[in-house]
Amino acid sequence: MKFKAALPDLAADCSSCAALCCVSFAFLQDQGFAYDKPANQPCRHLEKTSRCAIHADRPKRGMAPCEIYDCHGAGQYVTQTLYQGASLSGQPKAFEEMSEVFRALAPIHAQLALLLAAKKLDLPQDLSDDLDALIALHAPADGWSKSALLAAPGAALKAQHKSLLAKIKAHLAPAD
Repeated sequence: MKFKAALPDLAADCSSCAALCCVSFAFLQDQGFAYDKPANQPCRHLEKTSRCAIHADRPKRGMAPCEIYDCHGAGQYVTQTLYQGASLSGQPKAFEEMSEVFRALAPIHAQLALLLAAKKLDLPQDLSDDLDALIALHAPADGWSKSALLAAPGAALKAQHKSLLAKIKAHLAPAD
């Protein structure tokens, strides 16, 4: 299946983002962070330039989970495409919405990355067609809009994603 639009860039580009992951998500010590941080609050290590003050030393400073997090390009898509390069400063209400949009798109991009990896598998035509259809739902032809993401499409997409990956796994499992 050919896609109607180019797929989004799923490679994270922190230089084109407003440090959304450093602000939007909650951090918990139970998850391996050095301290607890509520959602929509900047990390204590975030500089006013939206850059990490301890980037090179994150694991040593108790921020190892930051080292492995990948937004799969959701940060720059939200910052550059949906909010035309907005920054964190001076617009707390607008940033709350931006943060909500990011939290909706990040798992969709992560799922899309897995679906695209599954495209490389040797699958029967019916599974390949289902995979193409689900990829198209994760990457709409006109791209994602703020309003579409604020409508919280993630739960439905996640259920479809989980179902299809279970079918693919069953297909790949060796016969007993």
